[in-house]
Amino acid sequence: MEHTIVEEFKKAAKQGAFPPVYPVGPFVRSSSDKAGESACFEWLDRQPAGSVVFVSFGSGGILSIEQTRELAAGLEMSGHRFLWVVRMPSHDGESYSYDFGTDHRNEDDPLACLPEGFLERTRGRGLAVASWAPQVRVLSHPAMVAFVSHYGWNSALESVSAGMPMVAPLYVEQKVNAVILTEVVGVVLHPATATGW
Repeated sequence: MEHTIVEEFKKAAKQGAFPPVYPVGPFVRSSSDKAGESACFEWLDRQPAGSVVFVSFGSGGILSIEQTRELAAGLEMSGHRFLWVVRMPSHDGESYSYDFGTDHRNEDDPLACLPEGFLERTRGRGLAVASWAPQVRVLSHPAMVAFVSHYGWNSALESVSAGMPMVAPLYVEQKVNAVILTEVVGVVLHPATATGW
């Protein structure tokens, strides 16, 4: 429910129009088991508490092949532990907020688009999974420390519910989501920048 509506309900309740109103939530549900989920949690269970950065750009976010490789290089050079949901990148040099049937090569294995040797060099401190991970459960895992995300509304709510700091936004409406959670709800800190969003 919108913040302004909740405030109006609270005012009306104070005037005796109806009982007090208390906003509750957000409520997020963990998704059901899917193939590969157990391997993801077996890996997370072996990591120290508060040590893993989760990287996922949502079910619709598509990075370009160049962005995918740059992100891989950044994760490798950072030296930090990470769990990265790798989606099939676009090969036309563009990134997309939603994939509307883009012609992809190697559709069955987005990990094949990672830089040569990346998986071997980051083995142990990093885990790259193809296309999907149970985000709600991952964000709630004790090994997690931060979330690099596109900042879609569901991802933002799931992150807030888990108390997980985020690095975002990426594109489209996500900047609006960031403003709502920063200026209206007050649960997000926005670093000061010269250029704003």
